[in-house]
Amino acid sequence: MNTTRIALTTALLAAGAWTAKAVAIGIAGGLDRSPFENPLFFLGLAAWMVALAASGAALTRGAPTPVRIAASLGAVAAGWVAVVLVGALVGDRVAGHWAWTELNLWVAGALTLGLAFWLDRRVETADHRKELPDRQTVIADRRKEAAARW
Repeated sequence: MNTTRIALTTALLAAGAWTAKAVAIGIAGGLDRSPFENPLFFLGLAAWMVALAASGAALTRGAPTPVRIAASLGAVAAGWVAVVLVGALVGDRVAGHWAWTELNLWVAGALTLGLAFWLDRRVETADHRKELPDRQTVIADRRKEAAARW
């Protein structure tokens, strides 16, 4: 399994866990009333952090290992900054319903899932391009074929 597939799989797991958490909260009638709330939160959190780290590594595909490690750590830090910013933007201005307190998780999950899908698509496209010969290779092959005929 490569880093893009790890990012995609764990981003899906995080989004799924946080969606299940929201459903559990809704069924229970509010925050802190469901026994599934905390386990689903931590499952989603762990999967989200792995998805961010794998996304950082996938963004620097082909780079030296220290660069990939730094990109992974930077992606995790950027994810946390995004969650804090969303929380600060929403803040207490929209208090009153539990869904608003969960908004930062939904935004983080959606952004990470979008990044993982984009990375997966980007790598598939790059892999497809590698299968096709470049122009210089085609020209050289044609010259060799022409020389062999003479």
